[in-house]
Amino acid sequence: MEKVGVVGRWPLMEKQLVGLIDTEGFLLSLGIVKDLTHDDIVVVTPDFNPQKLDMLRTGTLLLDEKMNEKSIF
Repeated sequence: MEKVGVVGRWPLMEKQLVGLIDTEGFLLSLGIVKDLTHDDIVVVTPDFNPQKLDMLRTGTLLLDEKMNEKSIF
């Protein structure tokens, strides 16, 4: 995929909840950050049309494998 913008609080963390947003600002899907590198962000999410993806909006929750949540703040 091409690069997309990331908006919200930094630093982005593994297991962080993110919103996948289209060019009109609508939520396409929710995802969970699985892996981070210097250049890439890997997000686990249900199927959606990646052609419509414009940006990731960071959330304030971390989710474990059982979907238990923990606030970042």
